[in-house]
Amino acid sequence: MGSSDSEFESRHPDKFMNLLFKPLSEDNIKEAVDVLHCIFPEDGKEAEKHYYQSLDPNDPSWKTHLFWRYYVVFDESRNKIIAITGFYNLAEHSQDEVWLGWYGVLPEARGHGVGRKVLEWTIQTAKENGFKKFRLWTTTSPDEAEAQKLYDSMGIKVWKNEKYKDSNYEKLYREILI
Repeated sequence: MGSSDSEFESRHPDKFMNLLFKPLSEDNIKEAVDVLHCIFPEDGKEAEKHYYQSLDPNDPSWKTHLFWRYYVVFDESRNKIIAITGFYNLAEHSQDEVWLGWYGVLPEARGHGVGRKVLEWTIQTAKENGFKKFRLWTTTSPDEAEAQKLYDSMGIKVWKNEKYKDSNYEKLYREILI
């Protein structure tokens, strides 16, 4: 399903930043992991594990993943990774669905439309790879309130919810047909 990673490098002009999307690679993983830990301070170790697993085709986790791609988003004017994104499909999922994986923007780049542009690019890339449903999960944590507004504004609707771990929050499953 899809093309080589190199075909997904693309440029998106932006008033605030020139964004360059590149596949996660051995060349950029160290900086990408630093960004992961900044965006996801509580889940950084888990995210880091996924990043390294996705680059190792011999990792046993590939037995459950049919499709697993992560990308880094550079601000070319600063030559710095400012956002991350990706998507995956597990063996238990239908072949026409793809799930958003470890998407986020560094705090200093938030509020300038970067998150929207990165999410739009991710959805479009998934669509170009033949997927029909774009899904994600998030929580009702106040830390994710801005993300909820973004998802709502883009038409990514809640289709299921459940209690989240040992917290007072709910886990929200969202989807948009692409």
